[in-house]
Amino acid sequence: MSPTPLISILTENKLNGDNFRECKRNLLIVLNCEKQKFILDETCPLEAQPKIMTNLEDLLGGQVALARQSAITNLMNSQQKIGTLVKEHILKLTGFLAEAEDNGVELDVNTQIKIVFKSLINEFSSFRVA
Repeated sequence: MSPTPLISILTENKLNGDNFRECKRNLLIVLNCEKQKFILDETCPLEAQPKIMTNLEDLLGGQVALARQSAITNLMNSQQKIGTLVKEHILKLTGFLAEAEDNGVELDVNTQIKIVFKSLINEFSSFRVA
């Protein structure tokens, strides 16, 4: 469906939780005028469903890889700033570790500990394991 003046009906009257009936009515009006109402009336054929899923996975796969790379980069580049409390820095690292885990990165506990110690300022070098 190419953009038409009818689209302004949908953009100006967005669903906000209280106006479902009005939004549905507006959507039906626009789809009918654009001769696209069949989109709501027809079911997706079973043979098309695997192809749709494959296309979605391909589309989102790149985003997942970028999110994973970003999470690892944030984690590896994080360094405690002079004057920053250790507690604040560890909370920030914990967030980066959670983000990495949410994006499929698997880090064992020893690796996580090494990352934490390497990110601390030199005053804490005596706590590092050789």
